[in-house]
Amino acid sequence: MKRSNYRRLVTMALMLLLVLVVRAQSAFEYINEDRQKSASNYSIYPDSGKAKLTPPPAGKKPFYISHYG
Repeated sequence: MKRSNYRRLVTMALMLLLVLVVRAQSAFEYINEDRQKSASNYSIYPDSGKAKLTPPPAGKKPFYISHYG
C-alpha cells in the first residue's frame, strides 16, 4: 500500500471516530429523559401497566401460580 493511501485511510478513520464521539449521548442525559432507566434490573417492564387482563370464565375464580416446574 502506498504511503498516501495509508495516510488517507488513517485520516478517514480518525474523522469517522470523531463523528461518532461528537454525536454520543451521555448517560446523564439518557437517565434524565426517563428516571425508570436508572433502575437497572429492578424496573418493571415498560408496558406491564398497560396490559388488559382477560376476565375469568363464568363461575370460576382466578388464582396465582408462583411456580410450575
